[in-house]
Amino acid sequence: MRPAKTTTLATTILMAGIMLVAACAPQRQVPWRPAEPAPAAPVPPPEPVGPPTAALLLPMSGQAEAVGQDLMDAAQMALFDAGQNQLELLPFDTGSEPEGATVAARAAIASGADVIIGPLFGRSTEAIAPLATEAGVGVLSLSNDSSVARPGVWVLGLEPEEQIERVVRFAAQNGITRMSALAPADAYGSKAIQAFQQAVASTGNVQLVDVATYPPTESTPTEAVRRIATGLGVTGEQPRVEVPSAPTSAILIADGGARLRAVASLLAYQDVDPRAIKHLGTMRFADDPAAMVDPQLQQAWLAGPSPEGTEEFTRRFQAMFGRTPSPLAVLAYDTTAMVAGLSRLGPLGPEQFQERQGFLGRAGVFRLLPDGGSERGLAVLEVNQGTLQVVDPAPRSFPEQLAIR
Repeated sequence: MRPAKTTTLATTILMAGIMLVAACAPQRQVPWRPAEPAPAAPVPPPEPVGPPTAALLLPMSGQAEAVGQDLMDAAQMALFDAGQNQLELLPFDTGSEPEGATVAARAAIASGADVIIGPLFGRSTEAIAPLATEAGVGVLSLSNDSSVARPGVWVLGLEPEEQIERVVRFAAQNGITRMSALAPADAYGSKAIQAFQQAVASTGNVQLVDVATYPPTESTPTEAVRRIATGLGVTGEQPRVEVPSAPTSAILIADGGARLRAVASLLAYQDVDPRAIKHLGTMRFADDPAAMVDPQLQQAWLAGPSPEGTEEFTRRFQAMFGRTPSPLAVLAYDTTAMVAGLSRLGPLGPEQFQERQGFLGRAGVFRLLPDGGSERGLAVLEVNQGTLQVVDPAPRSFPEQLAIR
């Protein structure tokens, strides 16, 4: 059996016991008060009944059925790779709506699950959180919606806020002194803009030029793009200027799919040359193969897991199941492998998951924070003709202090 691919970085757990010795001096017997009975021996806690169990709450039906199957297969693969352990996986179908997740969570808790892996969606995680908290069962959600995190309910998806903070910090360290941002006016865009503003402010040496949003239903956000281009001193009416040896301005585009490509085209129409104004993004870039080869998005920077680990996971998944997995499948693999490894050390309680040094998985190093958030070691990647090239490697360990959110 192969060793686990996800292991705790703390390799030794030291346990110490303290013996208390009490002595009492002889005392005169009091006739009208009986002697104190000897204290009863403490009752040892009951031994765990049966093997540790992890409930998998995944969308095995509905619109996300294909993704749910990839997550399920990735979890089974992780259990196989984890080596000797007794962890049992109990699958429950959540469908794609919170109501289905609630039914699944009740069934999982009633079955005696020690921990819940999933659900996939933020709304479903929010729906089951009170049930799990009341039952004392930890939740390891695969959502990237940080707003549903709370103590005992961890969000393990790739949060856009963390990606943006990483790429903005790297840009500031590499000559970028002025930044603007474009994002849709939806929940994702709102979080992206807030994270962008906070990240720019934290650098201390970058000027935030402007931010612009556009309705998520608008397929060609011309006015928002023109506003950002003008703020950076570029308009379609000006003659082209000589491209500098290294850009000093950048635009964050917090979008994906067809609308990302439309924004890129509009920036080109406004004479925004990506060689002169660096384009920054999130892992939504990588979700669209057409965006990855778009001429206007080449050499763009974004932050995400190092390709080495995720590509190895993808190759093994393809060999085992005969198909290419969803990019989210590696999260189910890492989470399940973490739980399997911890199950060898004792009961699976919420406190077990907050290993300060973190866990090393296929998507990189990660750790769970007391407030329900998670912290990941991300690489900075550059778009290069359909591939992502590492320009700044991901850390393989964390500093001692925890992230402050």
